[in-house]
Amino acid sequence: MTETLKLHYPTKPYQIGQKFGECYPSVCAYYKQMGLSGHNGIDSVAADGTIVRAAHDGVVTFAGEDGSGGLGVVVRTNEQFQYKDGAAFFKTIYWHMKVGEIWARPSQVVRTGEPLGLSDNTGLSTGPHLHFGIKPLNQGESDWQWWNAESENGYKGAVDPMPYFTGAAAVDSYSYSFAGSMGFGVEGPEVRALQIALQAEGDFPQHQEPTGFFGRVTEEAVKKFQRRHDIVTWGTPFTTGYGRFGPRTRQALNGIFSKTP
Repeated sequence: MTETLKLHYPTKPYQIGQKFGECYPSVCAYYKQMGLSGHNGIDSVAADGTIVRAAHDGVVTFAGEDGSGGLGVVVRTNEQFQYKDGAAFFKTIYWHMKVGEIWARPSQVVRTGEPLGLSDNTGLSTGPHLHFGIKPLNQGESDWQWWNAESENGYKGAVDPMPYFTGAAAVDSYSYSFAGSMGFGVEGPEVRALQIALQAEGDFPQHQEPTGFFGRVTEEAVKKFQRRHDIVTWGTPFTTGYGRFGPRTRQALNGIFSKTP
């Protein structure tokens, strides 16, 4: 049986400023001009420069400008999930992001919790926040053809995201399981996942894009994590693994992030 999609909060803490479907008098006319019955997403409170993270696993299908100066990212699921009496793919929309700070790239495969960039106030916006939306999709006959499953619903295919923020998926916004050791000079997706996990813990710089290269910044982040969790034993770095992501450090981090929503 196809599972229900479970979304993780794209920003932390997640505080709603405007709900889906709301139509305040000051913006109702604007929504009608756009052919909308009301707000087609959720606006969450996000100060300028807040990290915006992927709400689910998927592939980046858009990262750029919307023609009105608004910058954003779109991520599509790689599999179908339960929707009404059948199944559908989904795409999530992250908007009003910061110029020069969109880190995601088209065709990039992302994991839940992976940083997409920083929030801001670009485009048709009155203040810094994150506009978050979700649309169920049906695939056409070709791989590149996608259709909104709810194109005539008054919200241009968008549906309310709130029912998809459920249980542990909403609370535990990051999920990782590391199998191998890593050290200075190593690069690849596993290093990137490590940087994301350390960033979520506050050890890796919050406004620095995870690069997938284990350099000095990552080494210092690992050291910080090791000190906080009493993993460090006194001696030389070579014999203690200080700054290296070895078995003891891996076990500690997996204990935090290997949670199943």
